Amino acid sequence: MTDRTLPADVLTELDGVMEHYNASHADTVLFLVRHAAERLDADDAEVVSIDRLGAEFHIVVDGRRDRARLTFAESVVTADDVSTQLYGHLAAARARVGDAVALTSIEEEFVSTATPPTLISCVAEVCDLTPNLREIVLEGGLEQFVSAGSDQFVYLMVRRDHGPDVPDDHTMADQMAAGRDEVPWAGAYYTIRAWDPERQRITLWMVRHDHGDGAGSWVARAEVGERVALWGPRHGFGGAPDATRSMLLVADESGFAAVAVLIEEAPAHLPVTVLVETIDADHIVELPARDHVNVRWLFRGDDQPGTGSRLIDAVRALAVPATGVTAFGAAESRQVTAIRKYFRHERGLSADHVSMTGYWRRAIGL
Repeated sequence: MTDRTLPADVLTELDGVMEHYNASHADTVLFLVRHAAERLDADDAEVVSIDRLGAEFHIVVDGRRDRARLTFAESVVTADDVSTQLYGHLAAARARVGDAVALTSIEEEFVSTATPPTLISCVAEVCDLTPNLREIVLEGGLEQFVSAGSDQFVYLMVRRDHGPDVPDDHTMADQMAAGRDEVPWAGAYYTIRAWDPERQRITLWMVRHDHGDGAGSWVARAEVGERVALWGPRHGFGGAPDATRSMLLVADESGFAAVAVLIEEAPAHLPVTVLVETIDADHIVELPARDHVNVRWLFRGDDQPGTGSRLIDAVRALAVPATGVTAFGAAESRQVTAIRKYFRHERGLSADHVSMTGYWRRAIGL
């Protein structure tokens, strides 16, 4: 190990951090390159590696590829140290440029995460859409809920198996303050399928599974009248840029709700291709029927979720134009990472036309 190289376990964790930045906060990456690494000429950027002393970026300048480096103020040891250094550079760069440059997505998150309250609600309806997908409707206690628009999501907190109900005064701060193995309530982020402002009801589409004692296993035993806590909402996909002439939506079961919302809100004239993976024909969910929307179902059969290459193979087989397409993905982390890299590296799509988010991550060996 050289003086700059971080330990293998830290590098593994940082792989996920870098992918999150590149996939969900490309504007922040570009801001750091331009205003912290002092490469104002950069048109596009991705963080590709991190060592003890800094971060390396691939950048695009006038159509040609180049590199840039951001040196840390002090040597790092852990992934948390890296985040501290990046946030420090972000704050320092913001202090220099002021409001001459719009807030980046991460800065907007800093603002938004300080404002949402934790709301206590109840399960009002439970309905099986497919053998592994449930629709759960929440009602009550949502007077303070303020919709964030289309692709919005909340953090849902629920009781563990044989555990206590979520208390009336439980908050997101309580959830985050407790250690992962100590908190008696499971939690996970879920896209809102629908928000009914008149009846003040939230509809969620939730995948049921038996992996551990988390929110996914709660889905199978959720009962009408059961108390839950939710925090948010936060906003996800910001919509297709004005230059978009067609859209591609890619998802497994975890992303069905997001895909359904985006189909509903796509401009009526915009062609939309949808690639969705599930087990078989018995696990197809009804998506909104719209003109100019072509839905293709991919069946994995007995293969484990998050395995195989059906999604990326189907994407590669499409005659996707070189320009004008906006691609959105919501599925297993490694699978959407492969799709994001295909569009960004092989097809040359700009960051604002590619939104690929890992909604879950398959444990190695499953």
